[in-house]
Amino acid sequence: MNVAVTVENGRVAPCFAGVELWIIGPQQNPAGRLTIPTAGREPLFWVRDLARHDVDTLLCAGIDVFAWGAFRGNGIRVVPEAVGSVQEVLDRWRAGRLKAASTWPPVLKGRLESRGHRARRRRRYRRQSGRI
Repeated sequence: MNVAVTVENGRVAPCFAGVELWIIGPQQNPAGRLTIPTAGREPLFWVRDLARHDVDTLLCAGIDVFAWGAFRGNGIRVVPEAVGSVQEVLDRWRAGRLKAASTWPPVLKGRLESRGHRARRRRRYRRQSGRI
């Protein structure tokens, strides 16, 4: 299966706006890549393009929850913390040092957990002060 990398200016891109998707074979050099421009296209269309090219993993430096769910729902694993040049990231991926996220990306998980913690604290305060 092939690997897709989001690239902007020779580095793995931290977001999807106006980047290119490089599709690289399992042992292929990035110089022999297939390039797909993504300017003006929604991430849901990217899923179709990647599925057409037998991509099973997307390497990127950041992704939002909606796009992450769309890729995961279509069987494409997402590695959201791939940072560096394309060659560095591919070397780390092939060596097994980068893993696909199995749950929500860690940045969002921490933020969502803290919101729940604040809500529990407010409910406890209301009970103690007799406002409930």
